[in-house]
Amino acid sequence: MDVPPIQYATTGDGVRIAYMRYPGTSPAFLATYTPGTPPITHKASSPGYAAWFEAFARGQSWIWFDWRGTGSSGGIREPLNVEHLALDVDAVAQANGGPFHGWAVGRSVPPTAYHVARRPDLYMSLWMRSPFFDYNPAREPLNRPGWDRDYREHMRLLCMSLGMAHSRAQRVADSWIRAVPQHSFAAYLEVAKRAEWRTLAAEIQTPVWVTAGRDGHLADAAEVAAALPDAVLSTWPNTAMNNPLGDWTRDDWDRYLGFRLEDGTSSRAAPINNGHHPELTSRESEVLAHLAASSSNADIAAALGLSPRTIDRHLSNIYAKLGVHNRVAATNWARDNLA
Repeated sequence: MDVPPIQYATTGDGVRIAYMRYPGTSPAFLATYTPGTPPITHKASSPGYAAWFEAFARGQSWIWFDWRGTGSSGGIREPLNVEHLALDVDAVAQANGGPFHGWAVGRSVPPTAYHVARRPDLYMSLWMRSPFFDYNPAREPLNRPGWDRDYREHMRLLCMSLGMAHSRAQRVADSWIRAVPQHSFAAYLEVAKRAEWRTLAAEIQTPVWVTAGRDGHLADAAEVAAALPDAVLSTWPNTAMNNPLGDWTRDDWDRYLGFRLEDGTSSRAAPINNGHHPELTSRESEVLAHLAASSSNADIAAALGLSPRTIDRHLSNIYAKLGVHNRVAATNWARDNLA
């Protein structure tokens, strides 16, 4: 896989942000990694990162970038806050146009959430990995106790924990600390501690897939998912993790998020014919009619003699076929179009 050249975008406060865009079809995946992880030059040459994203993208373009103060991007000019990091995301987004499928992990979620809430026109979807409202540094391997006393040794041990031999771990650690100076890493942690986006979550209308492991991150992720208007929560699949990004695949993304979108991964709504949608099955039409009458899932299940899980499946299919993202939109469509 060829490594694309580094390009630059300038933030609203004048910082140059380095990014790479891998060629492919649109919409692109815009990846915002946890601030403090290796720079894009390392990710591009590492099979664990690049190969996973290439397989996941399936021919679609993807973009990643270096946060200010790291890698090939400009430095941190003033006390850092989540607004500054949101400007980094915005600069890359504006330079590449849209719409995007957002992909944010850990401490990158708050600034990405700020951007999605303010520029919903640029996003078709958002995948949040291990998000949180209240930062708990004890749950993050990147921030082990004592990291600030010997930053170089901290990074070396972190690399060894990822399975690297001693000599390679030392080389990677040295490169890592050059790309992410200790003062930048400390600034990112302070941003995470102060970032407040709990009230902002209600403004994010974009379909969101929230994922987390079956550990301390799950409670945080569940709290975030519950606060989002249009979100689905998933835990890690029961398979062995074999890469630095976890074991989610594009099939998982299609199952939990892609089918809900109007980008060709799901059935687009066809023209209306005499008040009925030609792609709906007779059972789906029945479910939609009950939905339009403001019936709950339990009420629909009881009326049709089906299980609540079956109703959930029918509703997912209905959303995909109508090209809508949620119950309210499907109800409005039904009231406008069903005879």
